[in-house]
Amino acid sequence: MVWKDLTRERDKAGNRAEFQRMIRSEIVAALELSHQENLALWRDIARECAENASEQAVEQLARHLSQIPGLMRQTMRRLDDPSGRSLRPNLSIEGPNDVLPFIPRRGLRFQHGDSPLPGLPYKIAELLGTGGFGEVWKADYTGY
Repeated sequence: MVWKDLTRERDKAGNRAEFQRMIRSEIVAALELSHQENLALWRDIARECAENASEQAVEQLARHLSQIPGLMRQTMRRLDDPSGRSLRPNLSIEGPNDVLPFIPRRGLRFQHGDSPLPGLPYKIAELLGTGGFGEVWKADYTGY
């Protein structure tokens, strides 16, 4: 469904270069979203994709999809941009296989706002990355 929409946009754009500019601008916009904006966007997309699903299923899908900007930043990291918030100059999205590095492999164990360490005043603020050994989160100290 999403790839068909992108293909339609590519056909409207008329040429490959214009399509690549359009895709790159969408990716840059996604990388700049705050956690709350990101989650709201993915909730809307999840509702559209799973319109007959329960609200709980939509929320689970949205949480899973909300990992995409973090994976994008992780994929885009390099020496001249360790934050991964700018695009690699050679990034080209031609087909579904080109977006595979951005797709989450598994669901998250924690979520924004959780306090995973009992008795300690920390709340999870932002997913920094995922990997073979788990998740890396930025946490806020709330004990002031």
